[in-house]
Amino acid sequence: MSSIIKDIANDVEDGSTLSEAMNKYPDTFEPIITSVIKAGEVSGNLDMEIGNITESIDKNYRVTSKIKGALIYPAFVLLTAFVVGFATVTFIIPKLTMVIEDMDVEVPWHTKLLINFGHFMESYWWAVLIIIFGVVLSILYYLKTDAGKKEWDRIKLTLPVLGKMFNYLYITRFASNLTVLMDGGVPIVQSLMTVGDVVNNGVYKNIILRCAEEVKTGGNISTVLNYSDHIPPIMSKMVAIGEKTGKLSESLKSVGDFYEQEMDDTVKNLSVLIEPILIVALGIGVAILAFSVILPIYSMVQQF
Repeated sequence: MSSIIKDIANDVEDGSTLSEAMNKYPDTFEPIITSVIKAGEVSGNLDMEIGNITESIDKNYRVTSKIKGALIYPAFVLLTAFVVGFATVTFIIPKLTMVIEDMDVEVPWHTKLLINFGHFMESYWWAVLIIIFGVVLSILYYLKTDAGKKEWDRIKLTLPVLGKMFNYLYITRFASNLTVLMDGGVPIVQSLMTVGDVVNNGVYKNIILRCAEEVKTGGNISTVLNYSDHIPPIMSKMVAIGEKTGKLSESLKSVGDFYEQEMDDTVKNLSVLIEPILIVALGIGVAILAFSVILPIYSMVQQF
């Protein structure tokens, strides 16, 4: 970053504008930043626009951090459950089922199934691990392709519980970033196209780009939003009111603030919603182990 800033300073001293110098580093400065900076240079309000973009970056960071923080707990529990479960069926169950096999008695079908599965894992656990890692790496590679990104963007919005949170996240980004660009004096079509690039979801990007095409032909943003399945009715109505009253920026700010609060509430309730599901899933795993292995052993010991 120090090297980049020195290069930008040298370019400005040589006669380039700040936005032109920053455009040379698209991986460091997103399009929304350079667009607002350029508008500030044209309007003569560069210092104010830098303050606005700083607030926007800070807000985007807070919103994204909340999503990441909400996903850490369930991801940790699921990973721990997988490791413990894999170790159990590979090393512990075969030792327990040896007792049943040594007694040479009739056991229920589910116990036989667990015994056979334990023997298989004991012998071929390395092959199972290779397959699991191969599948995970294949999925990660696919998600890096254009087709994979589009598919994952679509799946994220339809996930149970998490889908609503992701929808609120992208709506907040859409409304908040568009507000910053419009307040900075960036033309509406250019603002929409820039927001489409920074919203970071293919589904919402397509919606935003359709809005830009509609505005180009003299239409309204709300016209496209009304027919979009992922846009809540309240947002399209608020945008329509803003367009009619000439206060679109204020309407978008209200929408962004509202859905940021909705996302906060969803994040807070996420652990409350996911925790019972995880507890039930782990409880089912323990119950299967108890009914298939522990109870048969206990019943046989009582008979002797």
